[in-house]
Order: sequence, then structure tokens, then C-alpha cells
Amino acid sequence: MAGSILRKIKNKLKFSKTYSNFRAKQRDYVRRLLKDDFQPIKMEPGTKQIWVPTYPAGGLMPVRSVETKDQLWIAFYPTGGYGDGIISAKLFDELMTLAPVRIDVYVNNLAFGEAVYGQRPNVRIYHVDAFHQHYEMYDLVLTVEHFVHVEHFDPLHMNEAGKALLPYIRKLGEAMLLVRPDIEQQWYREGMHFRRCELNDVNRYTELNMGNVFHIKDQLVSVYPDVKYYQAYKDLNLGDKYITLNFGTDVMHHAGIQTKEWPLKHFEGFVKLFREKYPDYKIYQTGGPKSTVIEGVDGTIFGKSLEIIKWVMKNSTLHVDCEGGMVHMASQLFTKCLVVFGPTPAHMYAYPWNINIVPEVCSNCMGVHKEWAYECYKGFDEPPCTNSITPEIAMGHIKFYMEQGKPKRELNADEVRNVDTEELESELSRIIDSADEVKVILFVNPGQSDMPAKARKLGYKVCTVDPTYGWNGNMLDVSYSSYTGKNIKLGIDSRFGNIYNIPFSGYTFDYVILMNEPENGIKDQYDISRVLRANGKLICVK
Repeated sequence: MAGSILRKIKNKLKFSKTYSNFRAKQRDYVRRLLKDDFQPIKMEPGTKQIWVPTYPAGGLMPVRSVETKDQLWIAFYPTGGYGDGIISAKLFDELMTLAPVRIDVYVNNLAFGEAVYGQRPNVRIYHVDAFHQHYEMYDLVLTVEHFVHVEHFDPLHMNEAGKALLPYIRKLGEAMLLVRPDIEQQWYREGMHFRRCELNDVNRYTELNMGNVFHIKDQLVSVYPDVKYYQAYKDLNLGDKYITLNFGTDVMHHAGIQTKEWPLKHFEGFVKLFREKYPDYKIYQTGGPKSTVIEGVDGTIFGKSLEIIKWVMKNSTLHVDCEGGMVHMASQLFTKCLVVFGPTPAHMYAYPWNINIVPEVCSNCMGVHKEWAYECYKGFDEPPCTNSITPEIAMGHIKFYMEQGKPKRELNADEVRNVDTEELESELSRIIDSADEVKVILFVNPGQSDMPAKARKLGYKVCTVDPTYGWNGNMLDVSYSSYTGKNIKLGIDSRFGNIYNIPFSGYTFDYVILMNEPENGIKDQYDISRVLRANGKLICVK
């Protein structure tokens, strides 16, 4: 596949004597394509001039506003719904660490795209309607579904700015022949692919490794809530003890109730039983503006911004749903979910920290026939899989968890230490010298600090979480990528996230180093205590 793309680009280059001439042709192509009033922009030294349109920010017409030999421009199209976008963000985050890049994300739903990718550094979001029109403006174009497709790439610029990425592109072409079943029908191809994944112990996240091309090793990716929406969440007055339900899924190729949905009658039966058993809890339903109301809920949260729903989910004790976007969001925010599975394969989509119910009568028929999402393969009007999971069965599965309650750990004074920046290195040296085993340490908001690297060289196992990777906000900035890349080479696990959503499992770290604490931070929403081990320590750098 990569070879055919390379031949295509070489054919385009045969009329150009130099690389700069080829770039000039690309510029002229863009100008003809957009047919708008263009204005030259001032460039920093060492970059070439290209033209930008006078469209307002956020318009649907992307254009290459700057060009530099030090940075790759990538188009990234995660197909599917909100949940698929969250999953694809795991690959996106890895791409951000492999080479100096600027990424335009194309999505089917702009609200979904903003909720997942709008937080990430050096990114713009566009509707997919513009995707296929602009291949030639990019150095690399990727479509992500169950497989990672290279739609277009510029081998010349890849050799300049993307030497680290070029081997991945070559391996993707080879991997596609091995990983993707050679079956024309999408539904049948995916069904066979899922069977292969089950045999190889591969899930919906790790399938994006495309064999061994990338390095995705878990199901954790940040979808942190925006603090600007916290007050809007508080204004909902939901209280401190509540659970959430969601009835409905993303629309696929046609409207209608999908076979994977838990029946409305079962939701209503569950609400009645839950209220009798746990009267101290409120029950709220999330959904779109036209969602069907579940009888008996205390209130609905319909048509709200996904940024508000993130706070709702983060503070919910339990979320009840079928596999879908809200489950993926809640799971990444570490809210326990009761997930009813039907045709969707649990080995692909289940999170091990959730309460996952797989029916005994039948399940996992996704891809068995073309209309699997809307029609039962056995011909039943009511699919026996999801119908067999009664409200009583669901109540039995949540009993142990509800008796324990959602874990909430308050750090006491002995578990928190404040140090100055100058003191931090000596403090880390003191700890490592007195330790009888390797300590695991997490830096939160390190920016481009050299302390994670120093801690790694001292002998710590080091991880970092940062909402910017140290990006300074300038679209020409490539220092954050080289900084992160150097840390990764040292064996540091660097991830995108923030203080409210740390994409690591609970009880992982002996020490959490909080740097650059946000002013007026909402301390009771911090995710730090969850990831600290028993007897772990929080070190706040002032």
C-alpha cells in the first residue's frame, strides 16, 4: 500500500525539478481550490511563505497556514461515534510523541470531536465533509477505524521532519496485509477481525497497534473535564449521591433502536428496584434532546454540553448503560459502569474495572450479518441477548459494589509535603537513597521541566501527565515534541491528561509530584488520591 502511494506522489513530482517547485504547485492548488481572498502572512526565519484564506477561526475550510522543515502537518480522521473517537485518541496521543507534528482532526460530529481532541495541544477540529478535498495539503493523512489507513503521505517532507515517523508508515503498509481480513463486506470483515482479536487477546484499543507497529498497551486515555464548566455542573444541583442511566446510542446508517440497547422496560424495572434498595441515591438520565425518558428517574440531563456531562459522570457513583459513548467517557473518568452486552463483543469493548454483564443465551454476533446492529440474526423482534438480562440480574451484579460505595480517599497531613523547586531534586535523592526497592513516581503538570529525566536517572520508574506536553501555544513550537520524545527514550511513560483525570490505574504510584498547580484548583475533584498507593506521598512543588 505504501509503495502505491509513493508511486502516485512520484508521478506528481515528475514535472517539478525541485522540491520547492512542488510546494509552489501545492500552494497554487490550494489557492484555486478555495477561490477566496488570500493574504500572505509573516513567517519566522527559516520558514517558507504560503498563503492563508481570510476565513474566520473555526471555519470549515482548513488550509496550511505555515510550512516548516521541522514540523509535520497531519490529517487524522477517527471514524464512528463518540466512543470510537475516545478510543482513537489513544493512537492520536502516541502520534504526538513520535515526531514534531501539527494535527487537524476531521470528525463526523464537531461536538464529539471538540470534547475529545479539542483539549489536546496544537490541534484544530474540522467536519469530515472537508476531509477528502484536502489530501495534498498534508504530509500525512490517516483514517482510523478498526485499522489505521494511510490515505496519503509526502515522502520528501517525511524524510526531513518526520524521520522518526517514516518507519511506522512503511510498517503500516505491511501490517495491513497481515491484520486486515481480505473481505469486501465491512460487516463480515469486522466479524472475522474480532474473532482473530479474541484469539490473540487483542481489544478495541490494542487493535490499533496494527500488530506491532505502535505501542498501545492499555485502555486508558484522558478525556478530562474542562474546569470552566464545573460551575454549570454544580448549578444542576444533583447532590452528592446519585447514579446515572443512559438509554439510546449513536445513530449509525439509519435511525432506530439498536439490538445492543438494554430494553426500556428493563431500565424502568431497574429504576424501581434500585430506588427500593438504595433510597438515599438520586437517579438521573443523560441523553440527547429527543431521548426517551425512563419512567421513575429523578431528573433528566438532556442536550447538555459534553463538558458538563463529563463532570456529571466523574461524580456519579454508578453509570448504567449498554456499550456506547457514555460508557467510554465514564470509564475513562473512573466511574464504575454497569454495562449490558449483547451483540457487541465484550472481549473487544469491555473495560475490566467495570461491571460487565454478558448474556448466557447468546451474544457476540456483531458482524454475523449485515444488519446485526438493528436486526436479531435469529429473527426475534426482541433480541434474546439483552432481553435475558433482567433488572433483578442487574441488581445482583451491583450489590457488592454498592455496599462498598465509590472509593473516596482523603489525604491526611502526613501524606502531603510541600517543597520549593530548588529542594525537589535533593528530596528525590534522599528518598531513593533510603528506599529498598524501585519507587514509582508520577509528575503532574511538569511542562518541559527536566525533573522527570533527573528522577529517571536517579533510578525511579517515572511517569508524567500533562495537558500540553509542555507546548507553549505557538503553532510553530516543536520543542514540546522533542522534549517528550527524549523522555520516552529514557523509559518515561508520558501521557496527556490533567490533575482532574489521570490516565493511570488506581494505586499505582509511591509518589505524586504536583508541579504548576492551577490557581483556584478544585481540590476535591483532583484525581491524585486515586492513583496513590497506600502510604504513598503527594509532594507539592511551590
